[in-house]
Amino acid sequence: MFSIPLKAVFKLVTNSILGGILIFVINLIGGTFGFHIGLNVGTSILVGILGIPRCYIINCIENIYVKLKNKLL
Repeated sequence: MFSIPLKAVFKLVTNSILGGILIFVINLIGGTFGFHIGLNVGTSILVGILGIPRCYIINCIENIYVKLKNKLL
């Protein structure tokens, strides 16, 4: 009865941890090129849920946010 929800929670936690590790590696490699993704719980869960190719989407969203923020200030 509880095994299906526990499996889903375990998979989410595992993917979130792997997503955080992936973001850390991307920041290490991409730091030399100016490519950076903020490492926090939200982004690691998002990468964990969406997968590796969606890291680029997160970076695009951050760039748009920074451009809009600079434009408004």
